[in-house]
Amino acid sequence: MVRSKSEVIIANMLYENHIPYTYEKELIVGGFKKIPDFTIEDEESGDIWYWEHCGMMNDENYRKRWDAKEKLYAANGIVVGKNLIVTKEYGNGLDSTEIKKIIEKYLN
Repeated sequence: MVRSKSEVIIANMLYENHIPYTYEKELIVGGFKKIPDFTIEDEESGDIWYWEHCGMMNDENYRKRWDAKEKLYAANGIVVGKNLIVTKEYGNGLDSTEIKKIIEKYLN
């Protein structure tokens, strides 16, 4: 179970690509409890990827909260393209082609 239609798309595409994930797994970052949407752990390599889907970027308060979370992540070594994937929506829905490309680039 996930919280939005867009997260269903992401979850389904991860599943279809045989990429195991944990949904909303608690993470302590810089002393703060955060809950990334998806945590993807590769047991062989030990790599961990976090995937945050920002579904309401057209809402100013939501965007400010995300900006603060992203800064906290970065200050603690969780960086876009290194071990963090971020997808964003501005009220226009999620493009499954974009999700496929992201999975191929970072997780396959």
